[in-house]
Amino acid sequence: MKTDINVLIVDDSEIIVRYLTIMLKGIKNIQFLEAATLLNARGIIVKEPIDIIVLDIEMPDGNGIDFIKWIKKTNSGITIVMFSTLADSQFRKAAKKKELNIFLISHMSLKK
Repeated sequence: MKTDINVLIVDDSEIIVRYLTIMLKGIKNIQFLEAATLLNARGIIVKEPIDIIVLDIEMPDGNGIDFIKWIKKTNSGITIVMFSTLADSQFRKAAKKKELNIFLISHMSLKK
């Protein structure tokens, strides 16, 4: 029986990844996986059972919003949380159309 919750953090900013890991590490039974590109994230998603993806919008090799469609095709049971400093309602609307579960806006810029 699976007891761990596998959380994949997809962000090209090491600072954001560390911040999110620290924020969530107090929750029991969470295992973190990290991907700095969408290509790396795809590789992890097809190999590992992922429960939650925390996804950035702007990635070096594509757009996180467009990536949601691929995630939902591959595994519709994955919960997707988009975490971004981009508060534009255009992104929120586009993400909702792609069946995003949660959209979190960071009011601080942690990008390098």
